Parts: sequence; C-alpha cells; structure tokens
Amino acid sequence: MWSGGHSIRLIAIAGGLAGSLGIVSGQTPLCSGQHPGNPELISGAASCFYNEVNGVGQTLIRLDDTSIIRWDHLGLRDPASSLIFEWNGGAATAAVINRLERAPLGQRQQTIAGTIEFLDGALIVNSPNAELSIRGNVAARSLIITTHNLDPAMEQQLLSGQPADFTGSAHPLTVIGGHIVATVGDLVLAGAYVLNSAGQNPADGPAQILAQNGSLRIFGGQNFRLLPSGNERIQRLPGHEGGFLNNSQTIRAGQHLEIVAESEISNNGRFEAGPVTGQAYLRVDIGGTILNHSNAIISAVVINSSVPIVGMGQTIEPDEGDSPSPLSTGISRFPLVNRPGEVQSSRRVVVYENAPTTGSASSQRQRSNRSVGASPRRNTQVASNTTASRGTHLARGQSFFGLRGGARAKKKR
Repeated sequence: MWSGGHSIRLIAIAGGLAGSLGIVSGQTPLCSGQHPGNPELISGAASCFYNEVNGVGQTLIRLDDTSIIRWDHLGLRDPASSLIFEWNGGAATAAVINRLERAPLGQRQQTIAGTIEFLDGALIVNSPNAELSIRGNVAARSLIITTHNLDPAMEQQLLSGQPADFTGSAHPLTVIGGHIVATVGDLVLAGAYVLNSAGQNPADGPAQILAQNGSLRIFGGQNFRLLPSGNERIQRLPGHEGGFLNNSQTIRAGQHLEIVAESEISNNGRFEAGPVTGQAYLRVDIGGTILNHSNAIISAVVINSSVPIVGMGQTIEPDEGDSPSPLSTGISRFPLVNRPGEVQSSRRVVVYENAPTTGSASSQRQRSNRSVGASPRRNTQVASNTTASRGTHLARGQSFFGLRGGARAKKKR
C-alpha cells in the first residue's frame, strides 16, 4: 500500500512543463524512468506516481486522454503490487491500451499476480511476445486481455469503435486462481489457447471470470476480428487449428456468453449467461469438439452450439411445490490502495456473488411416502441427482427454481 513515510517518485514533465508536475503528452517516459517495467507513453496524456516499499511497487496513472502505453512488463509479479488507472475527465469513456513487450529478465511469461484496476474506463492489456498469466485481481468498466498482435492501425480502430484484427498469437492466456471482473461493459479474453483453473494455494479461492452487467467473449486460437457490437462479436479468421479453451472454474456473464475456439471447448466447471435473456454461443471449427464434463454446468436461456455438445453434465429436476433455501452470499474483494501523498483511497470493488440455491425434493418425496406408508421402501433422501439425456440443450433458465440467493453488488468508496 502507499506509505507516506517513503519517498514517492513522480514523473518528469515534457515540453513547456519540464521540471514541474503535470501531464505527460506524446512519446515520453513515465514515472521518471523509475518503474522497473520502463513505461513509455506512446499517445494520449497521463501523469504517473510510483512508490516502492521493500521491493514492492504501487503505481497510480491518471489519464487526461485516451492513451497507449508501452511497457516491458507491468511489475505486478508480487501479490502486494498494484497498478491503478484513474480518469480525470468527465464521462467514463476513457480507454488505455497497455502493450507488454518483454517479460522480466529470466522469465518466460508476463505475470499479473497483484492488482490492476481501471474502474472509470476500458482497460486493454496486450502481451504478443509471451504467455500472460493472471493470478491476481483485474477489474475495469470493460476489459480486453489478449496475447495477440495488434498493430498501431488496429489500435486506433479499436479505440475509435471500429472492427479490429488480433493476429498471430503463439502464446497462451492463463487464469490460475485469478479474478477478472468487468463491472459495466464487455469482457474479452483471447490467446493461442485459454486456460481457467484453480490456483495452487487453497487460500486463494476459486478462479473467476465475470462480466457483471455486460457480455463475456473468449477466443482460443491464432487470429480473430473483434466487432464493435452485436450478440456475437468474435469473428474467427484463418489460422492454425489447435486453439482451445479449458475451463475448470467459473465463467459468468450478466448478458451473453460467447466462446469461440479452433479445436475444442472443454468445460469442467461452470458456464453461465444472464438469467433473464442471456444466451450462450459456443463455436468450434468443423471437426472440433465441445465437451461438457459429468459434473459441469452450462446455464443459459438459449444455447447456440456449432456442433453437438458431448456430455450432458449434472442436473437436478425440481418437483412442483418445492421451496429452495438460498445459501449465503460469497464475496470477492479487490484491495483498497491509497494514492501517494493523499489520504483519499481508490474505490474498493466488492463483488457479491449469487450463490447457488438448494431445495429438497419434498413434494415428490411426500407423495411417495404417502403411497408406501411406513413400509421399508419409504424414501428418506433429501434430493436426487439425475443425468440429463435430452439431447444437447442444457439450459436451465434462471436457476433450478427461477431464484438466486445472495444480494446485488454494491461499490463502496
């Protein structure tokens, strides 16, 4: 966290403002060259505050314009490290593209083990030259995280709301015990392949990819085009044939869920689209496979699949008259970070998860017991699980009983 007892390294100012604190514009080093990731402002306007305590860095970047920043790396390998973006403008329409060009010396991957936030705008992180591994917390109004090439022309198209081509990915995007949250808009993840799995430390809790109020898009493969709008924004472009998604945790969208992969979509966890109108779009190439393991869940109002889904997962069929009991609400907290030299702190994001609901198959059991009386065949089970065998449609509507436990999310300042 920020500590007033340690020196804070501030940016040097370019042009007519040289030698005073203010906004950097154009191609200028940020953070006075003190940040280990050597950030450089390629376009836009920003000011940077950097503090390092016991080798752990905290960085605050205030944006006065939509910006593009080049980094060697983000300097977030330590879980206590942080990178916070803030928007100094009016409406929350800003965006920042972060180009990650090389991993730290001796490392083969870019790692986000700490916290990165941009609660006022769109956060874009692109690592075309190395695997990107997310083990910490990432939160923004909307998010795009990829390991693809995005040339300068495509960067400008993306920022102006036009279709943009992401090409030539040879590196995976892995979420290992990490939490990725888009609070308002869409969330886009893409890599040569995408992995969402639990961390090695049980205390880290389950991995989670969540678009709270928008749609969630995932692409596994070499080349794709991102369209600016529509229910289906991922357009597969020609490339190799080995891209896939492997999920063993939770992938949840407030609206639509779109997953596109070259060869395989494998779900051993949960895919969830919005409970009212959310649709799940699952697409692979001809000859590809969509596999839903025996204990996995796909929940959506409508499931649109390019090939038959192999494996049906597990379902519980409620009986009319059952009364579900909501479980307690789970909470994911993103850390609060003090600004350098100020008492005001960054806004805390508290994500209240809709916990699953349970209910006993009471009416079915009671009718059965009335028919058999006190015989040895009397049913004492609380509920029964059955394996669905009704084709490829796995939608369960809003939930087992049309209800969800827990409370709605609140942001605290």
